[in-house]
Amino acid sequence: MGNSKVALLRYVKIAEGWRRVRVEAVRRGRGWDERLDAPEGQEILQKGQFQLRWHKGSRAVYKGVGLNLQEAITARDNQIANLEAERAARAAGRMLVSDGPGRVLLAEAKQRFIQKKRLVGRDEETISAYESLISEFLTGSGKVFADQIEELDLLRFCDGLRERGLSERTVMNYYSSIATFLRSCGIDHKSLVAKEHRPHKEDPDPEAYNKDEINVFLAACNSKRDRLFFEFLLKTGAREKEATHVEWADINWAENAITIHGEKNLKVLVGGKEKKLRFRTKTRRSRDITLEQELLVKLKAWRKQNPNARFIFGTASDLPNGHFLETCKETARRAGLNCKQCQGCIDRKECEDWFLHKFRATFANWALQHGVDIRTVQKLMGHTKLEMTARYLAPAKGKAAQEKLNLVFGNIGSNVLSEAAGA
Repeated sequence: MGNSKVALLRYVKIAEGWRRVRVEAVRRGRGWDERLDAPEGQEILQKGQFQLRWHKGSRAVYKGVGLNLQEAITARDNQIANLEAERAARAAGRMLVSDGPGRVLLAEAKQRFIQKKRLVGRDEETISAYESLISEFLTGSGKVFADQIEELDLLRFCDGLRERGLSERTVMNYYSSIATFLRSCGIDHKSLVAKEHRPHKEDPDPEAYNKDEINVFLAACNSKRDRLFFEFLLKTGAREKEATHVEWADINWAENAITIHGEKNLKVLVGGKEKKLRFRTKTRRSRDITLEQELLVKLKAWRKQNPNARFIFGTASDLPNGHFLETCKETARRAGLNCKQCQGCIDRKECEDWFLHKFRATFANWALQHGVDIRTVQKLMGHTKLEMTARYLAPAKGKAAQEKLNLVFGNIGSNVLSEAAGA
């Protein structure tokens, strides 16, 4: 089969005409940037489509893969997987062909899955995370067709995540992403992996911060914006993307409430050019959240300091800020709140106990524990089912449980006991 290496190229126009040049894809956060290997001293006048190049024997084969860098990278990875599968099949003395029209080639299924996520408006951060995980899973399994996937492939994938030091919560989330991909291939992970073998948390209680941790954390924030953002998460139960995309126009000052829109199509300026952003909530349903009085006062003061801003917690360029997770980790470390036991603390000084969704869980847990009825919390959280909200209600234990029982039943039967003693 010859050299199976696949090069990513791009057509570019220079003074001498159109040329193919190599592309180096460089990670930028969770996205990609391109570096073009243009001829020295030559200015690139125009950019054309991306192409893939590989060899069959001594013959070079070229394939156009569009104008989007992310899609070109996906196409390159799929082509590498296809060529490696073909080479392995030939080495085994068999042809890599489908046994029937219903058989699913995993490399192609991955490309369709990623394209579908992009078409339905998922953000690039989520798409990139899916792509990396699926690539890792397929590389580890070494399988070509979907019907070859077996329980051991999923178990080995989870075991590899644990060996990297990831928490069981993260393993569960990654396993769920792979299960979603397999479902798109017509495979139900439940039919492959027994329930007792799937990743699960040993402690069913919800994760929530205590008040001392929150006060120390907020005091360690470097800026008013950061402190207000985390307080907003805590006191509204908003998800990260919901909070980063809220605009001042979403606040109803007369009703002391903020609207989390189920879907937004935004036009913003990036580098002087107009760019469209599409945002959707998890359920795609809008909801109104009542603002706690102290938070409302702080938001009004923040508005006075930023009278011309569009986004409440935007960047200096007034764009949605996608770096609050890093800020959360840095703040927890600065505050001395790292657990110093998890793999994140050991490897990166980024404690796994501190993450943005835990502020949402804390909102629900505190509200339920302090008497806010579960239906109200359900509405504020935007849950479609009551059972989803009930998961956040941690049972009281020990002294706390006794105090609650004393408060409810303390005076029941006291008169009867007094009369019996007097008799």
